[in-house]
Amino acid sequence: KEMILVKCEDQLFSAKILKRRINTMDTGKEEEIFYFVHYNECNQKWDEWIAEHQCLKYSAENIEKQKELLKEVPSKKIGNVNKAKL
Repeated sequence: KEMILVKCEDQLFSAKILKRRINTMDTGKEEEIFYFVHYNECNQKWDEWIAEHQCLKYSAENIEKQKELLKEVPSKKIGNVNKAKL
């Protein structure tokens, strides 16, 4: 079960690939790859299929990108809960 980073809006989220599916387009020539992923530290209800183009390798360079993007998120609070952690 490979670890990846998933692009969602302006953030990168750590996830584990659970399944892989290849869809063949109507032309029969083009293939599109999808992954069923589980996001780290999230409930299973958030598990979902994502397209391959949304995935990045889980590497030191991409983890650094993830940290940089997280710094850019404004810290908004709801009561005592930091919204960036939701």
